[in-house]
Amino acid sequence: MRNKIILGALLMAGMLRAQENPPATTQDPFPYEKFLHKHSIAVHGGLIGYGLEYAYNVNKNLNVRLGANYFTLSGVSIPYTLDERDVDILMGADALDIDLLLEYLPFDRSSFKLVGGLVYINNTGGDATIMLKDGLSYGEIPLQPEDVGEIGIQMQYAGLAPYVGLGFGRAVPKGRVGFAIELGGYYVGSPDVTLTATELFEPTANETEEAKLEEALSSLQWLPNLKFKLAVRL
Repeated sequence: MRNKIILGALLMAGMLRAQENPPATTQDPFPYEKFLHKHSIAVHGGLIGYGLEYAYNVNKNLNVRLGANYFTLSGVSIPYTLDERDVDILMGADALDIDLLLEYLPFDRSSFKLVGGLVYINNTGGDATIMLKDGLSYGEIPLQPEDVGEIGIQMQYAGLAPYVGLGFGRAVPKGRVGFAIELGGYYVGSPDVTLTATELFEPTANETEEAKLEEALSSLQWLPNLKFKLAVRL
């Protein structure tokens, strides 16, 4: 009888100890405190150029981002055949935009994210200059390419544009340093087109031809974005 009482007391003590010290779970609680209400700065590069970004963590699923992107390209020459004549197309591009975006992470333990917001586009666009590669004859008069002239095409986007995207990687990383990739697009609308010409091509630079060119380019309403980012949590 005495042995049974001692055994029962030991079992009761074991049960109480188990309640006070539950077994450790195989998975630690998600460490929100590492990035909750923290700040970060980042550098990024991609299709829209390169730039800087500041981010703030609002809660475990939401970050606010403020960034700037810059891109410039000039002096790119592309050979082309137009109306059975060889031409040189000299291309360039410039872009400067500032974005204010929200980054939503629907899953606690995943860095998958959805991104949306507004972007201020400051005269982003491209230009192309078309010139004959070889001269031609005007009756019996030989003409060099510079005598024939050139055609210039400028496309410009400006104003506010909505942005949507998705990717992986938190703007405010869980660790001190984080890497992210993002794919999205800006809805910029149809570009404003300006047509210029010199010498023999000068009569082609008129409002009618500009309207035709704007209609032909009206499908270019989305500006794609592929971005790689390296962020440092402050």
